[in-house]
Amino acid sequence: MRPSLKKPNPEADFKETSNIFGAKWKGISVEENKPYEEKYQADKEAYLQVITKEKREREAMKLLDDQQKQKTAMELLDQYLQFVQEAEQDNKKKAKKIKDPLKPKHPIFAYLIYANEGRAALKGENKSVIEVAKITGEEWKSLSEEQKAPYDQV
Repeated sequence: MRPSLKKPNPEADFKETSNIFGAKWKGISVEENKPYEEKYQADKEAYLQVITKEKREREAMKLLDDQQKQKTAMELLDQYLQFVQEAEQDNKKKAKKIKDPLKPKHPIFAYLIYANEGRAALKGENKSVIEVAKITGEEWKSLSEEQKAPYDQV
C-alpha cells in the first residue's frame, strides 16, 4: 500500500503517511481485514517459536555457565582446604614439644660412659672435639666384649 500512497503524495513525511494509513485501516471491513490478520498471526507464531528457542538456548547457556562457575568454585575450595591442611601439618611439625619435667631420663649408653672417661685425657693433649670423637670411636670399636662389659653394667 505504501507505493500507491506515495505516488499522489511524494513529499509526505512518515507522520502524514501514518495518519493516512490509520484512517484507511479504520474504514476497512472485517472481511477485507482478514488476510492481513491471518498473515499477522502466522508471522507472530513464527516469531514466538524463534524467540522461545533463543530463550531456551540462553537459559541453557546460563545454566551451563553457572555449573562451570560452581565447579570452579568447588575446585578452588578444595585447593584452599588442602593448602590449610598442609599448613597445619607443617605447623604441627614445627611446634616444639613441651617436655615433662617429671619424666625420668633415659640411661646413658655404654659408649657414652666410655667416651666421657677418655675425653678428659684426650683434651689434655689439645685435640679438637672432632678428633677426640674419632679417636674415642675407633678405640671403642677395637675393644673386646669383655672390655666393654663393665660399661654395659653401669
